[in-house]
Amino acid sequence: MTRFTTKLRTLFRPVSPTAMGTIQASDVSMYIQAQVDKANRIMGLTRRTYTYLDEQIFKFLFQVLVRPYLEYTAAVWSPFKVGEIEKIENVRRRATKQII
Repeated sequence: MTRFTTKLRTLFRPVSPTAMGTIQASDVSMYIQAQVDKANRIMGLTRRTYTYLDEQIFKFLFQVLVRPYLEYTAAVWSPFKVGEIEKIENVRRRATKQII
């Protein structure tokens, strides 16, 4: 890392491109897991918050609050490993079980 000093502050210039925000292939599963965790937290929050949830209301809340996280994960990160795809599908299965 290269250091530049001005009168007010010290600035650092990254040496590698990974320090500038690019994502390596090994980090993809970490980001997919983070999105799945967010979707699970939001689904649990809606389940705890609403005392009465019929199928229609839960379906609407799932589509509005949870599904965007799953679609973002599937579209942007495009999981290709079986374990990553199963993590996303487990959220959908869990939602289906809560409706029944």
